Amino acid sequence: MLPSDLYLYLFTVLRSLCFRICSAYSSQRSGTVLSCLCTGPYPDPKYTSRKAIAEARAESIEEGINPLLDAPVYGVNPYRSILHPVGSSQDLAAEILPPLEEVVPPLPKLDVRARDLTLLEVIRDDHEEECVSCVFKVRYRGDPYLLKVYRGLGDPNRTDFFRLIDGQFRFHNERRAYEHLLHFGVCAEGVVPYCYGWFTLPVSKETPWLHPFASDTVPPNAILLQYFEGAVKLDVTNVTVDLAEQGLAAMSRIHEARVLHSDAYPRNHLVLPTGKLVVIDFDAALTWPHEEVTPLRLTQEISCCWGMYYRFLLPDRLIGLTPDQATLL
Repeated sequence: MLPSDLYLYLFTVLRSLCFRICSAYSSQRSGTVLSCLCTGPYPDPKYTSRKAIAEARAESIEEGINPLLDAPVYGVNPYRSILHPVGSSQDLAAEILPPLEEVVPPLPKLDVRARDLTLLEVIRDDHEEECVSCVFKVRYRGDPYLLKVYRGLGDPNRTDFFRLIDGQFRFHNERRAYEHLLHFGVCAEGVVPYCYGWFTLPVSKETPWLHPFASDTVPPNAILLQYFEGAVKLDVTNVTVDLAEQGLAAMSRIHEARVLHSDAYPRNHLVLPTGKLVVIDFDAALTWPHEEVTPLRLTQEISCCWGMYYRFLLPDRLIGLTPDQATLL
């Protein structure tokens, strides 16, 4: 049997590969949301007849891939012309973001003790030997919150392939991202969770639910976030054009805060009972002045998001695929 850290490494490599494949179907520019609805009625009527849907569904079930992925069902990716301008000498790869004129303040450090928290629900509780972070629903001062707890061991400055299984690397990413999201007003707009701050959370008899960190020599770090009651993850059963447009607008605001999400899959999109979409989970995010936060990378990411919504999720829903049959699991 392979060691657990190798499993995690292989999973990370495959996830990155899938994301690059996704981006090959699409392309994008940060700072401007280009609506897919600006050039005509979508989905294209020639793909929405009963016959066309039945044939596409049958082929998808048989071959394991939706044949509409290569069809312009919802138009053409509007970000592609930015990444590949015709007759332009502009080289997006050579562009860099200008310096910030203001100082982004650090994320507030909270004075929270274990006895102040009441566990309401274990949302994600990994096995101890593999745990990078755990997610809990807790009560704090009478209100429900989301608590993300990260292993205190590790190096936030790692650059090797195994960095995504480093608790401190992920904690540092999330903390830096929320510093920018708070400062630039993205949290206040509600397109990402509001972040209240961070604190160190020693493991004790008062917190048996922190057992994955019990054997660590360094206490874990925690981030306190807004909790969304009744939220569900985005998938082929609930995706709509409106949610896709919200997703592009949210990602544009995230990019304006100079944050590259780096993990913008459906599982990191929440749909609230009100119909609002929220982008979550920034522990893989890179934040300016990181060298990879460039106009090119930001544009590639939002282009990839366009492809995820309009080339994968919406066509899969159009032909009635279930989450188990969907292109993006």
